[in-house]
Amino acid sequence: MRNSYNNTTNYKKQDNTEKLVLVRSGVLYGLSFERVKQETATFNSGITSIPTIVYINNDTECFLDFTNQTNRDVEVKIKNFFSKIAPLTTFYIHNAFHYNTNTEERADLSGEYVFTEFFNGIVKANVISVDTLSAGVKRYDKKFFEEIPLLVMSSLVSTENKDITVIRNLFGSNTKNSFNYLGVSVGDFVSFSETNRKYEIIELTTDPNGVETLKVKGTIEAENLVDTKVLVNVFIKYRDKYTLEPDITETRLGACVQSQNGVIISCSDNNTISQCRFRTSAIDGIDATITPDTFCATPETDTAVQKTNTDKLIEITSLIASSMAIPNISNVAGPINKNGNSKTAFYGRA
Repeated sequence: MRNSYNNTTNYKKQDNTEKLVLVRSGVLYGLSFERVKQETATFNSGITSIPTIVYINNDTECFLDFTNQTNRDVEVKIKNFFSKIAPLTTFYIHNAFHYNTNTEERADLSGEYVFTEFFNGIVKANVISVDTLSAGVKRYDKKFFEEIPLLVMSSLVSTENKDITVIRNLFGSNTKNSFNYLGVSVGDFVSFSETNRKYEIIELTTDPNGVETLKVKGTIEAENLVDTKVLVNVFIKYRDKYTLEPDITETRLGACVQSQNGVIISCSDNNTISQCRFRTSAIDGIDATITPDTFCATPETDTAVQKTNTDKLIEITSLIASSMAIPNISNVAGPINKNGNSKTAFYGRA
């Protein structure tokens, strides 16, 4: 494969001591910082979205799979909603009328459930009561719901009790003046200007106005630095021993694909070779492969809505599973967008 590099050969296992490795630096205009104090609170809330529901263990437990959503705003809303929910919180599903046009079976999945876990877009819950299930049916596909199910939580107890800072980049993500161009991912750390404190990235999104929004753990005093140059350093948490220091002066960028046990787990855009190299881990069994001058993409579809990173990851994983070979990573990395106007919100270098 042309211009592809595998970055798993320079490391040896060592103890589990973690360190933050500086992998990238850049200067950005247009940043503003907003401190968000999130206390433990009780509130009422609900969400409307269509999941695929899978019942297990004699219908006493179930999974609500939201990962096929293709609307970025909906998926972000789902993540934000369930990340605040304390385990063992009761919730209710209403209007869950399901009619399978292939089998002509009907069911009403409305009922009472208990939330136990949320992971990668999938909700796991205990089933307290459900109106009607079809005999022998375990999987209820989202496309057969007659209405949009309503999930309601009353007296919802938030589990968020840490300070969070929102950093907004008015230039947006589709520019060299962006966190996206610096190749950051959720789980990376950033520092600003001369401060020594490093902040973990917990969310990276683009709001409806095109403003790039970064959420980090920790408190940064509210400040508007739109007309000020801010030095941004990007760090990756690393546990393995390495013999080659990262080169933060590298300028050639590409798509960095991480895989574990032969399955794609993430794809990060605009990474340097050094940056991608530190996304591998012998200790955790993670490989990282970079394809220079490409960006994370999947085949175009006729959908009119913007694909999310999760949707891309699902399609990428399907491609890899069909070939069962990481060397076929050319199926994952799409052509570069030289005009900087990518519909997938990934910046392409000329």
